[in-house]
Amino acid sequence: MEVTAKCPKCHNWQVFTPPPDACPKCGGALMAHRTEAFDQCPVCGAAHLYRQKDFNRKLGVGLVVIGVILAYWTYGLSLLAVTLIDWLLVRRVGQVGC
Repeated sequence: MEVTAKCPKCHNWQVFTPPPDACPKCGGALMAHRTEAFDQCPVCGAAHLYRQKDFNRKLGVGLVVIGVILAYWTYGLSLLAVTLIDWLLVRRVGQVGC
């Protein structure tokens, strides 16, 4: 698992595999994280984390809009097709934590 975080000292984005103790670029202190599952942010220590699919939201909304626009001519079958495409994408796309 990789984490991308902004160093609070030098404000550069760093990609690391937890648990880092310091920013690899400037040596700024980062919060240590010693467990397998994330229960807090490894950089700032925040306990409120959430997960979401790693998918472009604009593309997802665009698919729905195309399905809605075509629904008049396809008698709603385009909405069924968009639903099927969405279901397939949800099963294939990984999750990211924020």
